[in-house]
Amino acid sequence: MGAVPRVKFYLVHMETGQRYPVSTEEVVIGRTSGDLLFPNDSKLSNQHCRIVMTPQGLAIHDMNSANGTTVDGQRLTPETVFTFKAGHTLEIGAQTFKLQEAGHARKLRRRNKKSAPPPSGFMQALPWILGILTIFFGTRFANQVAEMREKRASLQAKTPAPTQVESPMDIVDKEVRAVFDRYRQIGSDHQSGKLPEKQLARLLRQELLPTLGRVQTRLGAVRGQTEFERRKLDNTRQLITALIGQVTAMADVAEKKDPKSNARLQKFSEQLQVLNEQAQTFKRKPAQSN
Repeated sequence: MGAVPRVKFYLVHMETGQRYPVSTEEVVIGRTSGDLLFPNDSKLSNQHCRIVMTPQGLAIHDMNSANGTTVDGQRLTPETVFTFKAGHTLEIGAQTFKLQEAGHARKLRRRNKKSAPPPSGFMQALPWILGILTIFFGTRFANQVAEMREKRASLQAKTPAPTQVESPMDIVDKEVRAVFDRYRQIGSDHQSGKLPEKQLARLLRQELLPTLGRVQTRLGAVRGQTEFERRKLDNTRQLITALIGQVTAMADVAEKKDPKSNARLQKFSEQLQVLNEQAQTFKRKPAQSN
């Protein structure tokens, strides 16, 4: 039986006070599909937004919803990932939440438990005491309430606004581009005569192939959230697999110069050309209707 993910944050519903746990796993909020559902809110999309853990910390992004997602008054760009920190206010559809650290909620519960009930004699005299206090401290109490409101508004103003961060998909895209750029650079150096064949084979086996293996592992861990992303990931995985085959064959050719290695190199090169042409269709995201 797997370990239960530790809850580090809660989404606190501003109207009902209901707390919804946010673990290190992904949380999708929507009307009909996801982890946190509000089926009676017609302003919510089927899958409206998601909260996910990124290398930069907890993040949120709008899943191309019809009515948008707002964090601390800032409307998020669809399909773009933003930071999501404790104290941020989330507005989606007719729902408003405050992100709260789990430790803060525990402190409030402990504080409430320590409050002992007043004695019965005090409870009998309480209405009379309150009457006097209301007259005597009425003005002062009103001033204190106003000061507390000003402090709360000041604290909310100091809460950092959500900023754009890299999603796991963005990070993998960068790594794929970097490994292709390095491959092109090695090939260019070899063609210009700067890189002898023995050194070429060593670079391919000791540097490029391990890097490609790490990228392949990362690709296996990334999940596409839309059909477009899933198709793009599938194409990228095939590209990396074909590239690993081509690099291995190229290293064999540089070392052995046998006809079989040349044939494999030609096969993977043709496969890469087809996959690269398909990859061009994923350069720009299609318009999505909700």
